[in-house]
Amino acid sequence: MSQRTAAAAQCKEAFDALTSFMRDFKRRYFLSPPLLNSDYISPGLKPRDPAPTPAESADKSCRIWHSIVAPGGTPPANPKELRNSFFIKRKKGVIEFDIGDSGKTAYFAVQVENEGKRGLGGRRFRR
Repeated sequence: MSQRTAAAAQCKEAFDALTSFMRDFKRRYFLSPPLLNSDYISPGLKPRDPAPTPAESADKSCRIWHSIVAPGGTPPANPKELRNSFFIKRKKGVIEFDIGDSGKTAYFAVQVENEGKRGLGGRRFRR
């Protein structure tokens, strides 16, 4: 048996074991016995958070601030240096850039707003 065939056999064996594990995990997630935190941790998953996720307010919106910097250019040092912005009220949005911006780096900050007012967190900056 060649090394390639042996490696393929090991991969198939590992995949079959993972498939079996995940089928049991899914069955226990939806049926019984229920999954415990140790069942989540053993394969490397985060344990379930018992606190419910709060519902998003329908009037919440945000302003996305951004700047495009050419290679070798100076990145913005703080959020006030971001030049462009747009307003969004959906969870998903699309930012369209000019074809001339290809290969450049985009820097973003999100300002959470509520009915057009700046949110408690104000503008958040992340590079």
